[in-house]
Amino acid sequence: MEKFKRSIVNVSFRFPTPFLTHITSIAILISGLSLASFSQSPIHGKETTSRIDSIFRQAEAANLNTSGMLRYTFSFTDVRKDFLEDFAMRLTLDSMEAIGIVSKGKEWQLHVMQNAVHSRESIQRLEKKLRWIKFKFLIDDYDGFTIGPADIDALAVPAELFLPFVKELDNEDLFSVSERLLHQKSYTRALVALSEGLERKYKLDTTHYHYGTALIATDEYEKGIHQWEQAVNVNPNYLDVFLDLGSILYDNSHFRQALTNYKKADALQPNNDQILYLIAETLYQMKRYNEAHVYAKRSVKLNRDNVFAKGLVKMLKRPHVRKQMKENPLS
Repeated sequence: MEKFKRSIVNVSFRFPTPFLTHITSIAILISGLSLASFSQSPIHGKETTSRIDSIFRQAEAANLNTSGMLRYTFSFTDVRKDFLEDFAMRLTLDSMEAIGIVSKGKEWQLHVMQNAVHSRESIQRLEKKLRWIKFKFLIDDYDGFTIGPADIDALAVPAELFLPFVKELDNEDLFSVSERLLHQKSYTRALVALSEGLERKYKLDTTHYHYGTALIATDEYEKGIHQWEQAVNVNPNYLDVFLDLGSILYDNSHFRQALTNYKKADALQPNNDQILYLIAETLYQMKRYNEAHVYAKRSVKLNRDNVFAKGLVKMLKRPHVRKQMKENPLS
């Protein structure tokens, strides 16, 4: 396989980042939904207080000390993955850490977390702030929060003690530490922890996937791709791996292999407009214009707001492309 050129971690769809100033101006124009209207909403009244109290009581019933340091995980949903990516970057300014964006049918869900000390009252204030930021970034839904034990701070362990520290962790803590080190971009330590996870064969599909991601982040492309392939050997239904394989192969002009992986993703999640767009985009690069047109049109039919698929349809209508489509009807 040719040498790969591009370092890539947590590969996502190739959608251009929206202009945040444009987003902000749109939000300002919706003057009827001001911050004041949020504060008057019932969700900030007794209903919110009761919901937050219920979550805290559940945590206390699980023997968590809600007066101490705990892990708070907040979730948001939107049909646009790129909107959630920009929103996640904004939340890092508030000491939050993006855990990941996962597919939920035709929508995407973002999870962010922070290890913090919160009271019921401070969480209520934080939720109010999060809803306002969500509104400015045009995110569809805030799905609430959960409370769990605080993460182990693996970065605080001295380098010479890190390997013994990793080996003493139980399987679930090891997996959690590995995942967090990856999100923190501490790839050297993540590789050590993930290697231990592979030896234990714990959550093997995800551990292979994360190990591959860390390798690719350190420019070990071929080894990383091999780990991703191992992940789907363990779990043939691992959608994220097929998408990441497709993306890195596409970015390095291995279009035929990229198409194979995107079609496997399509088989796992049919009628996903974004996956159909990726297939169409890859077929376009292969000059298989008629097939590209079929997939792009399907993408637009499923989601009229997919501007990238609509743009590709327009590109396929250019005279020289239409000429080639007529000359090669089976392309």
